[in-house]
Amino acid sequence: MLGILRKPALTNIFLILYLSIFGGAIGLFAKLSFVAFSPLATIFFRILISSLFFILILTWQKKFKSVFKIIFTNWKQVLILSFFGVGAAMIIGFVGLRYTSAINYGLIYNLSSIFILIFSLFFLGEKLKKLDIFLILVAFVGADIIVTNGKFYFNVLEAHVLGDLLVLISAMGWALYSVLGAKFSRQNKEFDSLSINLGVFLFSLIVLTPIMFLSPSNGINFSTLNLKVILGILGLSVLSTAVLFFLWLKFVDKEGGIWATLVSLSENLTGVLLPIIFLGEKLTTSIVVGGILMILAISGKELFSLYHKKRSN
Repeated sequence: MLGILRKPALTNIFLILYLSIFGGAIGLFAKLSFVAFSPLATIFFRILISSLFFILILTWQKKFKSVFKIIFTNWKQVLILSFFGVGAAMIIGFVGLRYTSAINYGLIYNLSSIFILIFSLFFLGEKLKKLDIFLILVAFVGADIIVTNGKFYFNVLEAHVLGDLLVLISAMGWALYSVLGAKFSRQNKEFDSLSINLGVFLFSLIVLTPIMFLSPSNGINFSTLNLKVILGILGLSVLSTAVLFFLWLKFVDKEGGIWATLVSLSENLTGVLLPIIFLGEKLTTSIVVGGILMILAISGKELFSLYHKKRSN
């Protein structure tokens, strides 16, 4: 079995690790940014920096004009994806984050994995195998152990419930962004991950820029702006948005919604561990047990996929 772990497999493993780590880091980076930036300002600079990152790469590759033409041709799809990817997933999610913790944000937001699975059955025409159902259940139980601290129930009367509900809505938006982005890309190969993300970010900037600068304070508290905040907004913009969004849509397009479900569930683990490491929150037995279950589910999916590919060849 170990002999099948060659270069393509290792590349896939590193990709999964990146998506899991920096997908789970969004809540941490955002919390660091909120020290000086409002949710709207955080989203605005997140999109602005990500757009500049993409534009620099395309300019260096001398592809900006051709990509911009593709974006303009597919403007209807860009509008739809902007509504779900920025309007729901970012704006509603970050408003919710103001009223809940970084850990809660990471855990609830990554329940988008369940929505991705459901939407992929409808929009991508995927079919579940018995092994897929089993592995998803294992990963979901692991996520549930972490989310509920091993109690397997929620108390809706607890604090943060408003923020948690808003984050849940944003999770649905992210799921639709992921699945529809993959669907549009499959329908038109030129409208790839880079074109989709840059188009969504540029359109969102057009909408958010006047709102941002018409705000009396611009949503920035310069008295609390420091190096940690700057690193937070840069990490959020580059590592957990530009690079993450680009790799994520390519991953969903290539591997499908079932794999995306497993990877999204794994982000619950990093979404908890990173605030523990950097914000001093506590590591619990539930986090350890839930994390092991999610790792086993993802490892099982990867190994069985590689095994079947080897047999088919």
